[in-house]
Amino acid sequence: MASASSSGQQGQDESAMTPAQRLRAQHTAVQSHQPTVEEVPDEDDLKHPPPSTRFKPEEPPNAETMSAKAAGKQKATTGSTGVGNGKPKSSAALNPTSEVDFPTLAARPSANPSAATWGNRPAAVSQGFVNGSPQPGSNVSSRPSTPGQSSNYEPTGKAAPTNRRPMKLPGFEFSDSITLSPSQIRSPSDMKKTVKQILDESNRKWKTKVTSRTGTNGQRVFEAQGPSHESVRDVLKSVVAEVGAKQSIKVPIPASTRGHVVGKGGATIKGITQRSGAKIHMPPNQPATSDPNNDDDDTMIHVEIEGNAVTAALAEREIRNIVGERTASVNTRLKNIPPEFFPHLAGAHNARIRALEDGRDVRISMPEYETWQHPPPISDNGNGLLTLSPREGYHIHLSGDRAAANQVQEELEREVSRLRRDLALEQLEIERPRHKFILGERGGSLHDFLEETGCSIIMPPDSEDTEVLTVIGPPDQLESAKNKAYDLASSMQVQHVDIAKQHATSTSHSSDLTRYLQQRLALQQFEEAHDAFVDIPSGLQESGKWRVWSRDGKRAMKARSEITNLVGAHPPARFRNLDIHPYHQHQLKSQARLIRDEYGVHALFAEPNAEEAPLLLVFEGTDEAGGYQFPCSKPTPTEIAQFKQALNEAADHIYSQPGIRDPVLAGNVETPKRFHEKVKRYVHRQGSQNRTPVQFLSIKPKAGADHLDVAFRGRSEDVANFEKDLLDFIAEQVNDETQRDYVTSCDLPQKYASQLIGKGGEKINQIRDDYDVEIQLHDGKVEIKGPPAKAGDAKRHIMNKIKTLEDTIDITIRVPAQFHGDLIGPKGSNTNKLQNRYKVGVKFPRAASTPDDQMIANGGSEPGGADHRRRSAQNPDEIIIHGSKKGVEDAKKELMDLYEYVSERSHTENVSVARDQVSRLVGIGGREVNKIREQTKARIHVPRLEDDADALGKAIIEIRGRKSEVEEARRLLEARSKEMDESIVRSLDVDLKHFPAIVGRNGENLHQMIIDAGGSGDASERARLIKVPKTDAPPDQRAIRLDGNKVVVDNLANAIEALVDRREKSITQTLNVPRNQYRTLVGTGGSERKKLEKEFGVSLNVPRESDSQASGVTLNGLPEDVGKAAERIQSMLRKQEGETVDVPAYLHALLAEPGDGNLAKSLRRELRVTTDYPKQSAPRSDTLRPIANGATTSSLPLITDDTHVSEGADVNIQHSWDVAAPSAKDEDGSTISWVLKGEPDNVAKAKERVLEAIKDAEETHIGNLGLADSGMYGLIIGPQGSTINRIRKQTGCKIDVPQQGSTGGAVVIRGGKEGIEQAKEMILETVNAGPRRRR
Repeated sequence: MASASSSGQQGQDESAMTPAQRLRAQHTAVQSHQPTVEEVPDEDDLKHPPPSTRFKPEEPPNAETMSAKAAGKQKATTGSTGVGNGKPKSSAALNPTSEVDFPTLAARPSANPSAATWGNRPAAVSQGFVNGSPQPGSNVSSRPSTPGQSSNYEPTGKAAPTNRRPMKLPGFEFSDSITLSPSQIRSPSDMKKTVKQILDESNRKWKTKVTSRTGTNGQRVFEAQGPSHESVRDVLKSVVAEVGAKQSIKVPIPASTRGHVVGKGGATIKGITQRSGAKIHMPPNQPATSDPNNDDDDTMIHVEIEGNAVTAALAEREIRNIVGERTASVNTRLKNIPPEFFPHLAGAHNARIRALEDGRDVRISMPEYETWQHPPPISDNGNGLLTLSPREGYHIHLSGDRAAANQVQEELEREVSRLRRDLALEQLEIERPRHKFILGERGGSLHDFLEETGCSIIMPPDSEDTEVLTVIGPPDQLESAKNKAYDLASSMQVQHVDIAKQHATSTSHSSDLTRYLQQRLALQQFEEAHDAFVDIPSGLQESGKWRVWSRDGKRAMKARSEITNLVGAHPPARFRNLDIHPYHQHQLKSQARLIRDEYGVHALFAEPNAEEAPLLLVFEGTDEAGGYQFPCSKPTPTEIAQFKQALNEAADHIYSQPGIRDPVLAGNVETPKRFHEKVKRYVHRQGSQNRTPVQFLSIKPKAGADHLDVAFRGRSEDVANFEKDLLDFIAEQVNDETQRDYVTSCDLPQKYASQLIGKGGEKINQIRDDYDVEIQLHDGKVEIKGPPAKAGDAKRHIMNKIKTLEDTIDITIRVPAQFHGDLIGPKGSNTNKLQNRYKVGVKFPRAASTPDDQMIANGGSEPGGADHRRRSAQNPDEIIIHGSKKGVEDAKKELMDLYEYVSERSHTENVSVARDQVSRLVGIGGREVNKIREQTKARIHVPRLEDDADALGKAIIEIRGRKSEVEEARRLLEARSKEMDESIVRSLDVDLKHFPAIVGRNGENLHQMIIDAGGSGDASERARLIKVPKTDAPPDQRAIRLDGNKVVVDNLANAIEALVDRREKSITQTLNVPRNQYRTLVGTGGSERKKLEKEFGVSLNVPRESDSQASGVTLNGLPEDVGKAAERIQSMLRKQEGETVDVPAYLHALLAEPGDGNLAKSLRRELRVTTDYPKQSAPRSDTLRPIANGATTSSLPLITDDTHVSEGADVNIQHSWDVAAPSAKDEDGSTISWVLKGEPDNVAKAKERVLEAIKDAEETHIGNLGLADSGMYGLIIGPQGSTINRIRKQTGCKIDVPQQGSTGGAVVIRGGKEGIEQAKEMILETVNAGPRRRR
């Protein structure tokens, strides 16, 4: 019973039919007879019709001539609900394909499903439809029309004519009927009950009146009366379910719509089954066969539906609705078009594509084709046509309306035919390195080339050793296209650099340097800085041959020079290769930062899967403030020594790592094909969670075998362990296969389903993977299938999760919205702490926070679930806490405590200041405003300068905190602002020569002038008050700028002007002062110089004694002041008398020995007496015999040396003791003159001390105490030198102790014979007591 449109199509040529028409024909061919429904109106209803609906139903053609009673008996039109204008109160004739008349035998759907989201256009589901069916009261057609198909898509049965109608019984106001053909009714032998018994039981169950009668052609009519529409429909469906014959129909659908019919996780097909009551069998998903030149979705598959006449019709209708919505669009690929034509088909900048799409519901996707693939394009074959072939993977993709796509395809194919006739091909050769400047990242675009020349250009692939380019276009435009290619290629200038020549002694250095500079992105920085391109050929043998390209020849030469400098600054001494296996390098990566920080060495590790590659170390030194800067100057020998030392230390550190030199073995395990996915997941977990120290190299199918090969490497023991673990895992899977039929289940309250499943099934999938089981959720149950042990573990996990969810509660607290930001904290810091501490979720209204502050608790509800509904209904002042009862209560208490704290400190006031004062109020780095914050504890928000000001052009500073804090901060800010309002700016033009005098040494003069003027001593305040330009500033920027309080500025300006005036009148006088008297004029810490300058108001310049170029001591000031200061200086120098003391030459070195105890230093420090003597060489070996710095092994303790045992000690100290008596006087009696200068009285005292020191030195003995354990030196020194100072004080000896841990030295004791012996004993006693204390 096909529709008229379908009948008309049968005569058409099938090849000319559209896919939708062919689908319609197939549906018609397999369509079976459908039951019809007869309407039986009620006479009373005709007298009292209900109000008309908002849509007027379509009237039948003979409506004008029919009576009201006859019109009421007409067959209902498609989509009618029986509630129309002039219709009786009883329902229209039942339609078994209507969801309204027969919603389902199962549970009724509760809500409208969402519109489908797949396909080229949205599904045509109008308002008033439920699952594609009209809702009650809707006159919308039950299915949208598709091209080539009429709107009455579903076949409907034909109502049997009848003049009988059931008698109306009291209380049975509603009536319906359904007619079944003989083929749709079971034979009596197949029925367990007779028809009468079925009708009687149905009447008792549904409280209805159902009768049966025979219609025309053997049809059976079932008529029902009841108190409601629902009871009538339900009883008729119940009767049909028992008397209707089971039937099976096949519905052909395109293979591409299979997924839409099934739905995600089978949801759609399950819904159809539940609503219709029919069983639906979907064929397996198999690869579809298609036209090799045109991929479309027309391959048909057959869906089998089992049920009775009603249920099968309902299921068929829903499936056809889904298919109809999808087959209106197409998704196809054109494979028979050579990609060389793509640029010409697309047009410059895709202009032709846009023209084809304009006004059509179609999308065209055409890949770019700039590099030819095998075979290369060739010229025509003699017939005037280009010989070009389609390429695998290069297809034109069309999607959208099928008719529009067909039109576009036809136009494209016609255009291809024209292009074959009209286009020509020519080839040209250009030097291969210049290809990149024609097309690509460093050249132009193919669209620009096509737009300018009308031709396309095709480059050879990198894998081909050819310089030939192909130009395709109109014959008369090929020459201009070739010229354009030549122009682009020749636009770059090149300079060659051979980096290997600069360091020819190292054969591998050029490759190491190249690898380092590329990895550190140095070349990228170089290219950006010089607008150049560095081309490095591949291959180590050529890595030293670089090319530098630039469009400017001068820039290219400059860039080459800079590269030469960069290479020269990285000699081989800066690099070191360590022969460490890549596996161990992989383990060392975590220490890269430590190596960089500790040794200044950057480590370049091998690629993760490399078989052999050294670890490259490069010395970089310490990072500068702005990051590491690559050196560009040749290192000095001292720097090279530093490189080597740091590299050696870094290498020692690396080699000291445990197992770094252990041999590395490779392993592999073959796994059966059926375990591929499980093995991949297992290996991924092992690697990502660091469960094994082995390194995974690859996981891929083995060539020519039905196995998966897992390759890995590591230390032999680790490889063996992992291989065993993996084999055990596979054996476990083999054993599990025999037990996977075990099924267990547990109850799942529906309200917890979304939390258990997780977003996109993430959580339930994680449980499946963790326990290696299958899990299905349906009808409030969780069904777990797998090995008993694993299934049991998964069940316990799920039940624990459910128990946790049952313990979960939600509470809502109300907090004014203005405090939400403080409760959330910066980027959610406060709330994140709550969530982590109490394992809860805290939800604020969305308007309360920015995206960075959104906080979703771990394990919370998924978007779209209950949590989504809570948030969408959340009031602006509500905060929702979700979690366990205890956690929620604790979080609530802490959150309310925080709210109380915040609200107490929420007093807010604003301060309005001039916009130009904001930066000064903030200070450098926020220094000024931070001072106020620290002083008042208030929170101060200063607006950005780019923020809008108020109506008066003022900036608003917000202060928050306790009322007292806010008031104090406001007072300080307003006082500072008022001070700025009273500020003035003055400029002083001062000669540059006066700047040093104004500033003074280390800014002392300027600082004092500011203090005297009433200014602040704070450095930042000084910097803001006065700005003294540099001496090399331009002439128009040499004025001194004063900015501050008017009184302070005026005072400071007056002081500067007075200083300048004085200096203008000043003179400079040079004094003849011996160099050895310079220190007398300076004094300790410059005290004498400062005293003279302050007393006489002059500047005294005393050069360094070592400065041989200095002209002498100078005085600068007013003439009378300079004269007085000069007289005072001459008086000071006259008092500096000198006296000579002859010191025996053999004692000079001892008395003049450097150190804190130096005699000359003591005299200068204590008596202000200087000591001058000739520079003398180190003491002779026969004068002093210390062993502390350079002892031989013979001086160290031997097993035969003395062993010291202190009283009460149980530890023996092995040592050696060597005493050197004072050496005899020189035979010639030679002396060295010491000249003492200073105040006469002090000189006399100094002379006595020198003579006394000579006498003591003549009697000095030197003892060398050698200890076997250098670690005891620390015991001799003691905490902060307390022990050795005590021994020195008690014995009067000078004691020198080698550094802790040094070897080959001894403790040197100088003093009287008895004193050094006493000191030795005290040292040995100290050392002996040390071990006992440590125990």
